[in-house]
Amino acid sequence: MNSTRLPKRGAGLLVSLVILLCSVPTAFAQPPALTDLILITGQSNVRASGTVYNAQIDTPHPQVWAFTSAGIWEQADLHQAWDVNDWQPGNGSLTDSSRQPYNNFALHLGKAIVESDPSRIVGFVLASAPGKGIGHWDPDKPTALPAEDNFYTIVMDKAEQALAAQTGKTRFDAVIWHQGETDWLASGTSDEDATQTEREFPTYYADKLTTLINNFRSSPMIADDAIFICGETAKAPVNARLMALNYDPDFKTSCVPGSDLATKDGTHFNASGLRMLGHRYGERYANMVNAIEHPGKLLRDNNWEQIGLPANAADMTVDAVFHEKLPQDTYGIEWLVFRYDAAANQYRVVLQQDQMQQGAGYWVLQSTGVDRTLHMPYLSTTTPFQPSTACASGNGCFPIPLVGVRSPTWNMLSYPYAASGSFSSSRILEDGVCTTGCSIPEAGALNLIEQTVWSFEQNGYRAITGSDSFVPWTAFWMVGYDGLGAEGSALLLTTQP
Repeated sequence: MNSTRLPKRGAGLLVSLVILLCSVPTAFAQPPALTDLILITGQSNVRASGTVYNAQIDTPHPQVWAFTSAGIWEQADLHQAWDVNDWQPGNGSLTDSSRQPYNNFALHLGKAIVESDPSRIVGFVLASAPGKGIGHWDPDKPTALPAEDNFYTIVMDKAEQALAAQTGKTRFDAVIWHQGETDWLASGTSDEDATQTEREFPTYYADKLTTLINNFRSSPMIADDAIFICGETAKAPVNARLMALNYDPDFKTSCVPGSDLATKDGTHFNASGLRMLGHRYGERYANMVNAIEHPGKLLRDNNWEQIGLPANAADMTVDAVFHEKLPQDTYGIEWLVFRYDAAANQYRVVLQQDQMQQGAGYWVLQSTGVDRTLHMPYLSTTTPFQPSTACASGNGCFPIPLVGVRSPTWNMLSYPYAASGSFSSSRILEDGVCTTGCSIPEAGALNLIEQTVWSFEQNGYRAITGSDSFVPWTAFWMVGYDGLGAEGSALLLTTQP
């Protein structure tokens, strides 16, 4: 028989009411319809114990949600960092729910995604296995091993529960992977699958990472083309293996820098480092989603590509535009960018720190061994329309300087928009005879330009004329004649009016 004493009659109703109120499960309050569902896992930097909290910086966001060990979704507030030890809170709040939580990068990742697009609602599941080697996320481990040696199974069980506890999402959109502190030396890894020689270690980790990505994408809980993003550790030797994801043919794999971030002990990031790491993860994810929704430009291996930029980046240097898909340290060896100087009638190499210009055309040659897909950097902005009565569209247009210092003068230009536009909507502005904008046929009749332009595509030139359309990333040659003024002459491009 239960020997617990019943409360006195006068207190019974109050105690029963308190018990009833405390037992109301918040799981029944469904989170808002999630636009982004993300699985976050890795080692102790995912758990991030012992870091400080700042109420002004670490505030929750109503559009960032997290799944808890209680099997419910709740607004993320840094308390949802669960580790391999029976899924207990990894932030010290288990025994004292009133203490301020330790930090973790997951909340800041979610907030960065929402900042990039206020319409997004982010949900994440966060599971860490401090001190474990990469092989502990391998579903092919023998089932006889202890649970902590088959962490993949534990993580996927929680992923399945998280999916069941919300409506709208049937699979995870992305996996965030932060691991490598244990594996940064083959002799130091806790993974029994690791070869114990430094020579063979690079192949070991790279192979394990490929297997890990494939295993996650093979799960019925995770999209088979899910975004996979890892992050650098403070231990540099493994970072080359991680950052190699930025240069593989799979556009949906990537890695964010982290070796420059502040740590508390040389291995574990402090609170400021975690906040910045989360921000970088969120920015990269948002950038990849945006790029997936807006197709990029294929740069075929060992082929010349003529390109223009369809948006305006915050930083338009060659390094900034190309760095996510072409390695910066092989510029001039494996890839190169050229522009054409119409006034001087010659090609020039564009230096890595040179600013690229919208409306200018560029030649790109890359010989890295694989095709690459170029996308505009994160936070690129839509090309603005400049209002002018000379434009074909009342929305405005984009003026590109046009040179005609000799007959003929070849100008390598580009279409600057992310939406298609008709060539017939182009206008020529010239100080002498086309002050209000001439159509292409009118400018041709005045012997200012050639009425057809040519774009290099798939090893040959395509003529663009009449009702043909420009598409994003298109660069082309336009001939100007010496009837053009030395200054103030421009090609005015717009999208469909």
